[in-house]
Amino acid sequence: MATEVNQVWNYCNELSDRMIRERGRWMSGFDFSAYTVGASKQFEHIGSSTIQETAEHYASKRFSAKRRKLGQLQDNARLQEPAGRYCLSRNQ
Repeated sequence: MATEVNQVWNYCNELSDRMIRERGRWMSGFDFSAYTVGASKQFEHIGSSTIQETAEHYASKRFSAKRRKLGQLQDNARLQEPAGRYCLSRNQ
């Protein structure tokens, strides 16, 4: 499951960078939904809600970091569920 979430995170990272370079526009979490429609069919363990939450989480982290592109997640990243919500964190 973590590998699939990492793939979504990295896709959002590349898409966001490309959108800023080509159109000069920052994407919000809502903007990613048009680009991730139907992606849940390609994954075995995550659904559309997890994909959307990952995209929204990416957008909020990128906005708070004020960077065009964030670092890519590797296989050692994992999902944790604090307070009933999924969030991405690195293994510690």
